[in-house]
Amino acid sequence: MPDPIFRQYVTIKPSERTATRSVDDLRTLLLRILKAQNVQGRLLDPDAFRVRGAPSWDWVAQIEGWRDDQPLLPEPDEIVVPVEFTNEDLRSDFRRHFLDAVGKVVDGELITGIGADPGGAPADHYSPTHDGAAFATRRQARQTLGLENLPSDFGRPAPGQPRVNVVIIDQGLNKDIIPHNWGGGWAYQPNPTTGKPKREPGEAEPKSHGTMIARNVLDIAPTAVLYDFPLVSPERIADVDVFAHEAQVAYDVLLRTIAILRLFERWRGPWIVVNAWGIVDRRSEDTLGDYTEDLNPHGHPLNKIVGRTVADRIDVVFAAGNCGQFTTSTRCGPADRGPGRSIWGANSHPAVITVGAVLSNEKWLGYSAQGPGQRRLTRMKPDFCAPSQFRETNDAAMLNTGTSAACALTAGALAGLRTHWAPSVVTPGEMQQILTSTTRKITRAGRPSRFGAGILDVHEAWKCLSSTEWN
Repeated sequence: MPDPIFRQYVTIKPSERTATRSVDDLRTLLLRILKAQNVQGRLLDPDAFRVRGAPSWDWVAQIEGWRDDQPLLPEPDEIVVPVEFTNEDLRSDFRRHFLDAVGKVVDGELITGIGADPGGAPADHYSPTHDGAAFATRRQARQTLGLENLPSDFGRPAPGQPRVNVVIIDQGLNKDIIPHNWGGGWAYQPNPTTGKPKREPGEAEPKSHGTMIARNVLDIAPTAVLYDFPLVSPERIADVDVFAHEAQVAYDVLLRTIAILRLFERWRGPWIVVNAWGIVDRRSEDTLGDYTEDLNPHGHPLNKIVGRTVADRIDVVFAAGNCGQFTTSTRCGPADRGPGRSIWGANSHPAVITVGAVLSNEKWLGYSAQGPGQRRLTRMKPDFCAPSQFRETNDAAMLNTGTSAACALTAGALAGLRTHWAPSVVTPGEMQQILTSTTRKITRAGRPSRFGAGILDVHEAWKCLSSTEWN
């Protein structure tokens, strides 16, 4: 039986000495910081810990319309250093010393954070049911959202108005399916020493999980520009973890890229980030609750950067997850399912929109993760629910399932509304409040832990925003 692995990651402000892609150099950097704190003993041994990569330099922006001869992505704002241990005592010592150093300059390096590095998974799930309405049609899902009552120009920008930009952090998109909406993305080009395969944006399989997300966004916001951030490895998606440090780097890359793109008219429209993934089994988290409950004394780095993203007037949507009390998913940890035990970490962040799933007849789907959320983040999760478990009206074999589909529909509705109300007019916080307050209320048992504030009603949100207060 292999030795257990204990994972952490450190974030450090870049300096002249951190401008490196070398794993060995990053390990030397960590050792130098430890020695500067007068650390002695086994923690300095050659086999005490291993740096698992240099992910801060693994992504390259490939945005449509940007000149190839002009590098787009500036240097990292933070250096993310993932570390693993096979000895829990060494992990504890390492963590203690770096927690003490957070916010301090040690040997010329500013330590900004350290956190647990648990693995997550996509929020896609099929749950059989005896209910004959388990697979409704897209038309029925649209009716549930109130989309049929919207004006014909909903989601279509006025002439000269920039389009809404939607970043999908997922398995990857297939650009050939969305040629009129393709905006490019980010290529994963890892350090050769890690042995990880490269990933190019737009090259996922036509039936990929990410392409399902795109299909649902575009159904409501047909003019949105989609960007591919293929964070999740395409190989056997149901069995591949997304580690917290990888999501940390993804958000840092996004913020740096968007900051540059916003300087140009083509990309000055609203930005939305869609996340159909989350933590499903906390047995990979060490120490327990560090990220998932934000028990980190300094705030977990991933929760903090997600908050900074929303503060930068970027809407962030998360799937609630698929570990509700009646889930059939074997990926959910035995103690990580049901009320108050299934919406973790950034999915429970107060600034993001967290979406659960219902059938088109408004019956709650038993696998949809349940609130309340985490006390150090917010208990008020999920925000609301949207439809899932529906097939395409003209293709019964093409299914839309999991809280992933509900999350994607919400992102599409948000993109449609953002076409008419920019973040400079309605902030992400105000938009979250409007979407929540205009939901269709549910009086059946299980609310609000199952339904949040109710069922997303895009038409009611539109009516609220159309009032004079927002015009």
